[in-house]
Order: sequence, then C-alpha cells, then structure tokens
Amino acid sequence: MRLAFVACGLVVFGNAVAAEAPGEPRWPEDDIAYALANLQFTLAHELGHMFIEELDIPVLGGTEYAADQLAALAFLEGLPGHPHDMEERRRYADTLRAVAAEWRIEWALARIRDEEIAYWDEHPLDIQRFYNIACFIYGSDPRHYDSFVESVGLPPERARACETRFPAAQRASRWVADTYGSKTPSDAGRLTLMYEPVRDEARGAVEALLRDTGVLSEIVDLVGPRFRLPRDVAVVAANCLGREEALWRDDLAEVVICYELILRFLDHAALHRCVRENDAAGADDQAFAEAVAACAANGGGERSAKAAAGERR
Repeated sequence: MRLAFVACGLVVFGNAVAAEAPGEPRWPEDDIAYALANLQFTLAHELGHMFIEELDIPVLGGTEYAADQLAALAFLEGLPGHPHDMEERRRYADTLRAVAAEWRIEWALARIRDEEIAYWDEHPLDIQRFYNIACFIYGSDPRHYDSFVESVGLPPERARACETRFPAAQRASRWVADTYGSKTPSDAGRLTLMYEPVRDEARGAVEALLRDTGVLSEIVDLVGPRFRLPRDVAVVAANCLGREEALWRDDLAEVVICYELILRFLDHAALHRCVRENDAAGADDQAFAEAVAACAANGGGERSAKAAAGERR
C-alpha cells in the first residue's frame, strides 16, 4: 500500500458552505474555501508533529520543516492506497496555493507592523514558508505549472531546484509508509475529535462552519486508522482566549485548533481577494507587501486593518 507521507490521510476538500443560522456572520464562499484550505494544512502540520513524536520518526533538518513537508505532500499525494491521479493532484495543488498565499500575507502584515524578526525561532520565516510551498506546487508538475513561476513570484533559479526536490520528497514518503504504516491493529490508540463550547457569536459561527462542512471529522476519521498510535490522541477545536494558534500538546495528547485562528484565516481571505483584484499576487515581495498594506488600510479585512494600524490582535 502506498502512503504519501505521514499525514497523507489528511486531505479532505469539501465544497460545502456553512449553513446560515440567524445571527451568524456570513462569509463569501471563496473566503470559506480559503480558510478551510489553511485550516486543513494547519491541522496536517500539527498532526505531523504528533506523528513524529508519538511514532518516534527520525527527522533531519528540524521538525518544523518536516511538518510543513508532511502537510504539503498530504495535499499533493492523496490517501493511502488511493494516490491522486494527475488531475486530482493539479486540483489539490491549486488549492494549496491558498496556503502559500496565507504565509505571504502573514509576512507582509508583520512587515507593516515593523515586527522584530525572531531569527532564533525554530519555525521558518513566513516568507520562506511561502516559497517552500510554492516550490512544492511547481515541483509536483513543472510543465503544467510553468506559468506558476511568474504568477506567484517564484524566482526561476529557485524553480529549477524544485524540479528535483519534489521527487526526493516522494521517495522519502515511501520510506515513511513502509516503516510506519499501520496494519490497523486492535490495540492501537484512537484519534478522536472534540469541540469545546463556544463563548460568543463569532466563535459559534466558526464551530457551525466546522460541523456543517465536516472538515475536521472527516480528517480524523481518515487518518486515525492508518497509523498505530501508542495512546489515544484528541483533535480539539478550542477557545484560546484570543490566541490565534494551533499546536500539538504532548502533555495532554491533544492537537489544539483555536477558533480564533480560523477567524484570522477568514479575515485574511478578504485581503487575499483584494490583492488578487489589484493584480499584485505575482508581484515581487516589496510590491506585494505594499499591496497588502493598501488593502488593509482600505478595510480589506477588519482585523487586518487594525493590525496595520498597530493594534494588537
């Protein structure tokens, strides 16, 4: 059975739009698709951390880079035993572009706020994560994505290297599959899903979005049986007291996804639309950052506009 890296069971793209209950905020369908793509990637990344630790998978180059690669390959390669054909890979690669865009927007907003760069941090810089994901997309099908180099600002010299990096990652994924793939034993730990009670209308709308699309439950149901976990692990949609984050908590055996983070993705979706409408998605980094600043200043995402003005999120 072919496994497309540790997190390859995580790719579930739904086209459903959340039901609109009275009093809930409404989001454009494209914004929901953008937010769910980034949610799926984020969950794949955190589950990657969980698998690396729980299955004691050796990692070279740092776990943050490894978890990003696990998530990217999950989008591009498909499910265990059901690898994507070329048409499916291209469809999911197009969706992965929303994830690359989010990292570039995060970088631009930090630049607008003149944040100090934490070079000591184990995470790659946001702008590096943008280029790394863009590299995976291009490397997955260089002929098809020939115009992609220009459309997202991927430099040609980096693009050439991507043509060899993606096949190398595929070979690594097969080794991981052969070594850590589950035979679905009955004594394996279970992967479960929990929703914390929401505290306000905005988080309630996010919870409804997650339940109505089934995005988290489908991921949990797909990936859980495919790995032999040494203990039970829960994916928890949580209230995080304003923190916009996701994390793997080894002490609690929980992968935590904050409702606040999904609200941020929905907010950034408006910035993404504005940047694309102004034909700046393929601009160089300086011009892209200027376009994000202009969009934020003009209300292209209420929370991002506050961030551009220097207010803490």
